[in-house]
Amino acid sequence: MTIGVGFLCRDGIVIGSDRQMTVQDSHTFTQEKTDSFSTEQGLVAWTYAGMGDTGKLFRDQIRERFASTVDRSRLSVTAYMQDVLKRVTKKEEPFYTLLGFCPSGGDGHFLLMSNGTDVVNVDRSEIIGGGDSSLLRFLRQLYLYFPFTPTLTQGAYSAVYSISQAAKFEGQWCGGGIDVWAIGTKGKSFVVTPGVADKWQKYMDGVEFKFYALLRVLTDDEMSDKRKTDEWKDFRENVARFCVQICPNQSNTFQ
Repeated sequence: MTIGVGFLCRDGIVIGSDRQMTVQDSHTFTQEKTDSFSTEQGLVAWTYAGMGDTGKLFRDQIRERFASTVDRSRLSVTAYMQDVLKRVTKKEEPFYTLLGFCPSGGDGHFLLMSNGTDVVNVDRSEIIGGGDSSLLRFLRQLYLYFPFTPTLTQGAYSAVYSISQAAKFEGQWCGGGIDVWAIGTKGKSFVVTPGVADKWQKYMDGVEFKFYALLRVLTDDEMSDKRKTDEWKDFRENVARFCVQICPNQSNTFQ
């Protein structure tokens, strides 16, 4: 199985997954399970959870369907997916997908999820796969707590963080590296490879540790004001380093 995540962002779609494949509940190997391609009308990104052979069939046929049709409305793409899934999946086969589409040069991007041959619209975020646990549902809720719709960059590091936590605590079902595709509504697209995801995660681990350290110090009545001030300064500096690595255009925000 796998863990796949999808985020509907302010300026695009983020799709991510781990690379671990599990056969007969025991044998594991690594394989990339995210994909992206362009059409005359926009960009598509998707991931899946299920059998690798079914994933390849879905990839080939959904590409062909996008290449041979013009209508890119949400209802039409939903119909394309349903038709392809009916062709490539077996009866009662556990197969799930997340697929996002960003039209060229404008708004109207959307995110869809499938379970078997059923396809539904995703409001802001969704999770698929064997790593879909209470932990991931909690992390998804944190994303939904954003007081505004997150940006593409925020969605990308949310994907990396969510998948890495699943790999850490649900290692039976996921691991082997992280791939993230971020497709933008105005040409702002990028890929996060496993190596980059590992670097991001190290910085996020540091921010997380400093956050809880700061919380413990600030809520300790016996801590001196100087210690609280020093801990707060240390936390701000750690967040600034994180921003330099992940969102360099905002590197001065916390300085």
